Amino acid sequence: MEGQLAREEAHRVSLEEKHQHAREALEHFRSAAREQREQDQRQFEQQIQFLQGELRAAKDTLNAKQQELIRSHEDNARLSSELTQARSELHRLEGEARSLRPAKEQLAVANEKHRQLSEQLPVCLVLIFARG
Repeated sequence: MEGQLAREEAHRVSLEEKHQHAREALEHFRSAAREQREQDQRQFEQQIQFLQGELRAAKDTLNAKQQELIRSHEDNARLSSELTQARSELHRLEGEARSLRPAKEQLAVANEKHRQLSEQLPVCLVLIFARG
C-alpha cells in the first residue's frame, strides 16, 4: 500500500506539474495573443491615421480642382459674353461698311473725275491764256 501510495503521490505531483506547465503555457499563449492584438491595434491605428491623411490630401486636391473649375467656368462665361459683344459689333460694322459702299464708289468716281480734270487743267489754262 505504501508503494501504491507513493506511486499515486508521484502521479499526483506529476499531474500538478503538468497542470502548472499547462497553466504557464496558457498564460504565455494569452500574453502572446494580447501582445499580437495590441500590435495589430497599433498597426490598424497607424493605417487609419495614414488613410485619414491621404483622405485630407485628396479632399484638399478636390477643393483646389473645384475652385479651378469654378474659375474656368467664370472665365468661359466672361469670354462667351465678350465673344457675343464682339460678334454684335462685327455685325454692326459690317452693316455700316455695306451702307458706305455706294459712297465709296461715288468717291472713287469723283476722284477719277478730279484726276481727269486735273490733267486737263494745264491744257485749258494754256488755251485760255493763249486766247487772251
